[in-house]
Amino acid sequence: MKYRKLISDMELAVKQLQGQVDDEYEHRQFNKLRRALRKKRAKYKRRLADPNLEKDRLKRTHKRLEVVDEQIGILDRLLRQRRFPRKG
Repeated sequence: MKYRKLISDMELAVKQLQGQVDDEYEHRQFNKLRRALRKKRAKYKRRLADPNLEKDRLKRTHKRLEVVDEQIGILDRLLRQRRFPRKG
C-alpha cells in the first residue's frame, strides 16, 4: 500500500469520525487500515533485524518506520476519541 493511499485512508477515517459514513462500513475501514499499518510496521521491523542491510537502506527503513508508527498513533488516538468522547 502506497503512502498516498494511506493518507487518503486517513482522510476517509477522519470523515468517518465526523459521522459522515455509517458505522459498520466505518468499522471495517478502520480495521482494514489498522491491519495494513501493522503489516507494514512488521515488515520494516523484520528488515531492521537483518544484519546485512546497507547503510542507506537502513536509514530509509528507520524513517519509514517512524512515519508508520506516527500514523498508527494518530489512528489509535482517533479511535479512542470515537469510543470515549469528551464530555462538555
